[in-house]
Amino acid sequence: MPEKLGYFDTFWQNDSGGFIDPDYAGCWGAWPFPEDNMLIAGDMQNGLFILDISQALSNQRELTNAQGPEVLIENPGSGDIRLEFTDQTPELLSIFNTEGKLMHQVRPEARKMTISESFLSGGGVYFIRFEYRNQSQTIRYIQLK
Repeated sequence: MPEKLGYFDTFWQNDSGGFIDPDYAGCWGAWPFPEDNMLIAGDMQNGLFILDISQALSNQRELTNAQGPEVLIENPGSGDIRLEFTDQTPELLSIFNTEGKLMHQVRPEARKMTISESFLSGGGVYFIRFEYRNQSQTIRYIQLK
């Protein structure tokens, strides 16, 4: 049985209603290539999408960045975002949507923290930036619906 691991809206124009018949809008075909961590999706209105599905396939809890301290996070995730900082706690944590809009910002006070999903605008891709005294690191976070 298929398992939903992620979500990507190829036809965002009709989210608030529009002139295109919704029966003919959006993704009409999807071709997975798990060995290459890709999914190709075809959309009549917006063209061809090549999506990186590596995080959805791995469903890893641990995300590290060789250039920064280690952060534990369930990614992709659903509900509240739970974080654990194993090396050091960042001075500032910022969450941005794919348009660069700041969704939430906080100064963590402990090695473990939870961020309410209410700060996000539903499922999708977000970027979480961790700022430390002498460096910063940004990770891509996928919020499932």
